[in-house]
Amino acid sequence: SPAGTATPAPSSSPNVTATPVATNPPGATSTPAATATPAPTASNGSAAACYNPVLLTAGSNYKWTLRREQSGGGTLTTSDDRTVASGSFTFNGKSAIKTVSNLTTANGSPSSTDTYNNKNDSLKQIETLGTQTTSPVTVTITFDPARKDSFALAKDEFETQSYMQTIETGGFSTLTQQVSRKRTYLGRETITVPAGSFETCRFKEETTLDAGSPTIVEQWIDVGSGLLVQQRNTGDGDDKLVSGEVNGSPIQ
Repeated sequence: SPAGTATPAPSSSPNVTATPVATNPPGATSTPAATATPAPTASNGSAAACYNPVLLTAGSNYKWTLRREQSGGGTLTTSDDRTVASGSFTFNGKSAIKTVSNLTTANGSPSSTDTYNNKNDSLKQIETLGTQTTSPVTVTITFDPARKDSFALAKDEFETQSYMQTIETGGFSTLTQQVSRKRTYLGRETITVPAGSFETCRFKEETTLDAGSPTIVEQWIDVGSGLLVQQRNTGDGDDKLVSGEVNGSPIQ
């Protein structure tokens, strides 16, 4: 089970924080990076407003396009179109909500990934059991116990968790890693991206594999819609929202 958290209430939220991070494919065309804007100051306000249960409700569809300002110059555009499947599903014998993600990267091949989650609306928490990608080969990633994301956090509160991550590739190879993860809610911020200005919840995730050096990712999640507005990848540039919509309604 997950390690104890430093937050008063355990919780987590819609599966928008697991956005795939695309790499620059061969032959991608570079364009001048957008001018950076000054970093805003975080304010108080619970992260609960960034939990949107619609994002894990059967039949829902949501999509967004992100543009990465690469640290070495140029940009890369990635679009993700997600649909929450209707019906009953299981992952490794456990009942789950299945979300189908169709990811397209500029000048790259499209890919499809199924993510298996469960949600707790009262706790504003999401559990991710694992994912499965079927192209070009089947890759299954399992989290044991389930990876948890809480949105019932106040500014500067954090949660910690340890779990095993098993990656099976095409039935030929299996890699198991010990994961230690710390997720901190840094407060509310209003930020401006190509899609406009948004009030967001800012999170910082520090992830360590097999006691190695931590990887740090920061995410800004839109208040209300729960969509990713910006993601900062250490040493690899920022992904910023160009457009997004939930069930056909653009977010603004």
